[in-house]
Amino acid sequence: MADCCYTKDKAEKLIENVTCPKCRHKQPMEIPTVSCQAFYKCEGCGKTISAEKSCCVFCDYGDRKCPVAEEHKKGKSKGKEK
Repeated sequence: MADCCYTKDKAEKLIENVTCPKCRHKQPMEIPTVSCQAFYKCEGCGKTISAEKSCCVFCDYGDRKCPVAEEHKKGKSKGKEK
């Protein structure tokens, strides 16, 4: 698997590295493309990690924002152009 963020594997799934705020363990995770993910279980320390700044752990702890947040941001910027 690539060390880069937001890559696609053979099954066309989006994969991103998420860094645990407790133990700093990085783990690759599949990014949901139609909804946000509010929490995940860290494979390093075993803690359940919740999003704190947004509704999504990928936006808070990932290498980049999730597709849902990116689409939402695009929609807001389109509304401001009018």
